[in-house]
Amino acid sequence: MSHVIQNVDSFSHQGYIDVQTPNHYDEDRMVVGTYTFAVIDGATAITPADINGLNTSAYTSKFLADFLYRHDDSNWLSQNTILEASRAFKCHLESEHPHIIELGKDGPCAAAAMIKVHQGIVSYSNISDCSILAEKDGVWHILSTHSTRHANLDKELADYLFSKVAEGKSMKDARTDETFINMRDTNRRLLNIEYGVFNHEREMVPFLNGGTFKAGEFTRIVMFSDGMVWPNSVNEDDALKITAEKMAETGVKNYYEMLKNMFASDPTFERYRRLKHMDDATGLVITL
Repeated sequence: MSHVIQNVDSFSHQGYIDVQTPNHYDEDRMVVGTYTFAVIDGATAITPADINGLNTSAYTSKFLADFLYRHDDSNWLSQNTILEASRAFKCHLESEHPHIIELGKDGPCAAAAMIKVHQGIVSYSNISDCSILAEKDGVWHILSTHSTRHANLDKELADYLFSKVAEGKSMKDARTDETFINMRDTNRRLLNIEYGVFNHEREMVPFLNGGTFKAGEFTRIVMFSDGMVWPNSVNEDDALKITAEKMAETGVKNYYEMLKNMFASDPTFERYRRLKHMDDATGLVITL
C-alpha cells in the first residue's frame, strides 16, 4: 500500500432477490491495490449471455478489476487508466468474444469509480453511478458525477414501477410488466449517447469524469456502488453525503449490515423505495 494511504476499510457483498435468496451473479468488484483503488458495478445486459461461468456484466466488472490490478503501478492518471481499459476490453472482445461486440447496446457495461496515488497527487475518475466523496475539515465533497439524464431516466422507471405496485401488483409482477420492460430497455439503449457507462465503445469518452487533488488535501476518501446508497433521501447529493458519513463512521461492513436489516424489514418495498430487494453492494473508506 502506498505510504500516502494510512488505512483501507473495504467490503463487498452479493445482492438479494428477496430477504433470503442471493442474486444469481455478483456483478460488483473492488480493487485494493498498492496505488489503485476502485469500485465497479456491472449492469445486467439486455441480451443474456455467459462467459467463463459469469454473466457478461460480471465478466465486464472482472475484466476491468483485473486490468486495474495489472496496471496498478502505471503512471496513467485514473481517467486515462479507464480509457486504456476500455480499449483493451474492445480488443479482447474482438479477439475472444466477437458475439458480445455484436450485441451493441444490448450487451454488458459497468459503472466505475477509482482513485490512484501518484507522486504528490491523487487522481480520480468515475463513470455512471459509482461514487467518490472526499472529506475535508469534517465536510464531505462529491468528486464523482452522475448524469442528470441517467438519474431522471431511472426515476421515471421507478415511478412507473411503483405505480403498478400501488395498483396492487407485487414487485415481482410489476417488474415483468411489458411497459416497464420496454422503458427499461429503451433507457438502456441510450448508453453512451445520452449518459455514459464503461464498456468497449469509444463513445463513452465524453462522459468520463476525472481530476486530481494534492495528496494532503483530504483526510478520507469514500467510494461505493449504488447498492450502498442510503435510501429515502431528499435528493441524490444528500444521499451520497449521508452514505459517506455513515460508512466512514460505522465501518463499511457495519454500514452494509445496517442497510441489509433495513431492507429485510421491508420485503414489500413500502418503506424504502428501490428497484430490487437489495443490490450488489461495494464500498471503500480510504484514510489518507
